[in-house]
Amino acid sequence: MLHRPYSRHPLSDFTVLKIHLPLSNGEHHHHLTRLVYSPYSMEGMDQTDADSPVDFSYHMHPEKNSTSLERTLTWFTGFSCAAAIVLNGLILTVYILQASLRSPFNAYIANLAAAEILYSLLGTPWNIVRNLYGYWPLSFELCSFYLYASYVLNSAIRYGHLLVTFNRVWAVTFPIHYREKHSYPIARTLIYGTWCLLHALHLPLLIRGRLRPDETDAYCVLNVSFQWRYSIVVEIIGFSGTEVVMLLACFFILFKVMTNRSKREVPVKSGRLRHSATETDSLHSTLTVQQLNLEKNSCMRICTNTHNRFLVYLMVAVIVCWTPNHVYWLMVGFGGYWNTTFCAIQNFAIITNSWLNPILCYLALTKFQVAINSLFKYRRKARLCCPPHQ
Repeated sequence: MLHRPYSRHPLSDFTVLKIHLPLSNGEHHHHLTRLVYSPYSMEGMDQTDADSPVDFSYHMHPEKNSTSLERTLTWFTGFSCAAAIVLNGLILTVYILQASLRSPFNAYIANLAAAEILYSLLGTPWNIVRNLYGYWPLSFELCSFYLYASYVLNSAIRYGHLLVTFNRVWAVTFPIHYREKHSYPIARTLIYGTWCLLHALHLPLLIRGRLRPDETDAYCVLNVSFQWRYSIVVEIIGFSGTEVVMLLACFFILFKVMTNRSKREVPVKSGRLRHSATETDSLHSTLTVQQLNLEKNSCMRICTNTHNRFLVYLMVAVIVCWTPNHVYWLMVGFGGYWNTTFCAIQNFAIITNSWLNPILCYLALTKFQVAINSLFKYRRKARLCCPPHQ
């Protein structure tokens, strides 16, 4: 199974290749198994031949720009780690400080921001260390902690996207039921339940893999060779399957929104009628109530539209940032494809997604815009009419 270096899911980190290496006397050493690690220069291959030392200088795919690409990607990963902590921390800060932001829907946004921060603090730094050294230079316990963070927190980020998606599906499919039943306790229960589900999904794979380490442990890679069937289940439920569900849900939401717009009632034209004083007062009161209801419905539509817009932004970011990663490693896994430039592009895209989400949140959601602007003493007129339960 192939490693997706710097990718958002760490299921398979290495591939074992049997290659023919020319020796100094012109002969060939057949079936010398090496464990590939580095995504560009292919350095750090552990020879399984007991008589041969570990070789960190062999280049299976020599590229003139591999070193500069690797260095650039490492620096960009460090920048993205810091940017993800700062920007997602900003979203989490205003959510905590501003009582008006603590709504059920915004709880999902805070959950996604918290997952990104935790992964940037607990997962990405260790990944940078491993890629700088070409192997794992730290203890077995720290390796176990890194693998836990990589698996669980990566899935938590994906399920953070999924919770926002399911919330919008509920809102556009059963709008009345959503407004009446969706509450902060329900949102909190869904969030906690998701984290429990992810631990129940990943811990068996992690514990069994750490109890039976193999030669890949020198690179802090989970041994899934004896549990590959369950690893496929984890891959589908914890990683790739979530993206497929999100895409299908977005198409469904788009269809429902367009259908609901076509079903809106056309206002009835009013005629000139004479009324008595009592009838006039009664009519005035009725019109006032109707105007208030129209204003309320208008505000709720604005709020719903901003939430749907945020989901569209998230989905576009997922397609742009995650699709190249899947396409590239499918080509590597099934066709033996390798291209340094394509590998670098998909790595840059997948890393960017960690700090892109809070920017999209700021652009799509007016309440977060106002809260962040006020945090920096910048005032901007905006229409804030979303009811507290939205």
